[in-house]
Amino acid sequence: MSSPSLLATTRSYLTLSRTRTRTRTRTGLATGALLCPAQTCSPNPSSTPLPALGHRALAASAPGRAPNSGSGSGSGSGIMPPRKQRKTSRSSRPTAGDVDGDPSPDSGTSTSGTSAASASARSAAHLAAYPAENTHRLLEPGPVLLISTRSAQGVPNLMTCGFHMPLQHSGPPLVALVLGQWDHSYAALAETGECVLAVPGVDLAQQVVDVGNCSGEDVDKWARFAFTPLPAEAVQAPLVGEALACVECRVRDRRNVSRYGMWVLEPVRAWVNGAREETRSFHHRGDGRFVVDGEELDLRERMTKWKYLQD
Repeated sequence: MSSPSLLATTRSYLTLSRTRTRTRTRTGLATGALLCPAQTCSPNPSSTPLPALGHRALAASAPGRAPNSGSGSGSGSGIMPPRKQRKTSRSSRPTAGDVDGDPSPDSGTSTSGTSAASASARSAAHLAAYPAENTHRLLEPGPVLLISTRSAQGVPNLMTCGFHMPLQHSGPPLVALVLGQWDHSYAALAETGECVLAVPGVDLAQQVVDVGNCSGEDVDKWARFAFTPLPAEAVQAPLVGEALACVECRVRDRRNVSRYGMWVLEPVRAWVNGAREETRSFHHRGDGRFVVDGEELDLRERMTKWKYLQD
């Protein structure tokens, strides 16, 4: 015979178990009703395990509020509260330390080159200090160019330029050109995305310099300086008939224009004038003085890594 206390304990356990079973069943049905609008459900809610509901998911099921479907910005699956999105992109506006050369707030500055011994070593090698703002005079990038443009209204213009450089040989070939809002040709290049880079010979040096010392807003440079506009093949900007060479270009990349005035151009056609007697170009030293092409030095046999660039 079982004791009365044991029977009472058994009845209490069975009653509690039945209560928990009914509670789980009701909760499972309610949970299935919440999940079905947000994700695919089994026809029998009790046949699949159901996760516990967080308080935000329950709040979303309240009358007048739609359950979270998992779509939309920053939303989760409808089960868990929305997770805070981790920032993956940085602002395009640079801050201190973002740009190479900008001192970081917590970075120190090396002073190893400022010691007396370092200064003495440089002096012994006859190295004199040179203003950093004048380094363009040491690193001139190439021949002086005439930039030909034609505005959206059909007006051609010329400007002189000394800041340019090749970026890559092929795939496609690219050239960088510095041309800013201070230049009258800026609007035409921005509107049409086209220009011609013309390489003048040294016999045209004075006219080319004069072109760079007046504005196309005030004068027709083609007529004043007797340059001949010729039709290009791929762009609307005219070729310069007197130039050694002309390169038709289209704008490929403008991302550095607003910050540096630097356009990335893609050459699409190129022309060389084989009838000219004067074939030397000239280079600006950055202060009104120029260097003329001189004697050619042929070292092609030593360019063993770059044979594919030779004719």
